[in-house]
Amino acid sequence: MEITAQYWCGLRDLQKRGKYLLAVIVSIIIIASGITILVVDDPLEPIEEKNHELEWADIADTTVIYDFIIYVNNANSEVADNWVPWNNSQIVIDILSLPDLPNNVTPRVFIEEVANPRKVNASFLDGPDIHSHSEVPIENLVSFLIFPVGDWTFIESLFDTKLEIVYEGGQFPSRYEYNGTITLSGEYSLYREWRMPGSGHGQYYSSTYGLVNRTTGLPNYVEYFWEFYYNNPSSYTVILTRNAQS
Repeated sequence: MEITAQYWCGLRDLQKRGKYLLAVIVSIIIIASGITILVVDDPLEPIEEKNHELEWADIADTTVIYDFIIYVNNANSEVADNWVPWNNSQIVIDILSLPDLPNNVTPRVFIEEVANPRKVNASFLDGPDIHSHSEVPIENLVSFLIFPVGDWTFIESLFDTKLEIVYEGGQFPSRYEYNGTITLSGEYSLYREWRMPGSGHGQYYSSTYGLVNRTTGLPNYVEYFWEFYYNNPSSYTVILTRNAQS
């Protein structure tokens, strides 16, 4: 009987140890499985496929001079006072930085992430910084028309049909339209229109037309028209032509 009791005690002890060992093994398997699942559930972000061959020309830190002309028709006094005295003068454009080019570029991505970001600082030759005259958005206009190069067929495909973008924020929606093509002279032309209803009556309107050099990506010509249309329309036109000596 004593041998039998010892036998059963040893067997029970072995069973306990076996259960403990089994629990440890199961725990290790669960932990290992959990780690495996964690890796599978959190894969590396896939690299977005590039759909273009665009690149910036070597224009960083470049300085360009534009001949400046303004025509004013009943524009507000700030435009007349701040800009008309500088009519037929020159504006110096310093290129500060160029945005990174997204791998996947759509028409809207090109406008918002490539064309729209500010790239330059502007000042009158022998005159003040343009920042002090914000009524006419010279820096935004020139920045908008600084393009990457290397794949003009792709750029032309983005705007060969009219693109419309509407921003609903604010009291009234802003509506933009874009259209572009390669001209007979070999430059790339882009045309932009903007409309926004005024408070109560009237409508704000502007158009931007540019000719871009396809080697440098810099605008050779920029024309900007702004108007507030109501009973007595107020408008002005700005023309920037790249100086032949710059």
